[in-house]
Amino acid sequence: MAVSICTIHINGIAELPKRKKVFKYLLDKHFDIYLLQETHLPDVTQGKLWETQWGGRALWSPGTNRSAGVGLLLHPGSSIEILCHNIDTDGRVLMAKLKQNDRTFQIINVYAPNKQFRTRDILRDFVASRVSQC
Repeated sequence: MAVSICTIHINGIAELPKRKKVFKYLLDKHFDIYLLQETHLPDVTQGKLWETQWGGRALWSPGTNRSAGVGLLLHPGSSIEILCHNIDTDGRVLMAKLKQNDRTFQIINVYAPNKQFRTRDILRDFVASRVSQC
């Protein structure tokens, strides 16, 4: 069975009314995995609240309440399992090892600057230090 993935730059969902609208919009699209960029999630504790509001499993790499932050949401009805994950410290990269039925796969969500050399450095450093840990 195919896995459907949606990736979306959301320009901040720190405010509850916008977060509710975005979550409803995403749920109406019926993807298995949603990759969010620029969440403006300030910390992991807040991420637990957001996961509850989402209604399904969620992983977060927090940024600040004004910039950065990436997330991975699993549709509440999805059969995908999270095996492990890794994040950077700047809210720009989140990597997860996932499993659906007998298939295991990795996915990386990146919110990187619009400068090629900086994006390359972020990915190189992250992959070199964390991919083997998951």
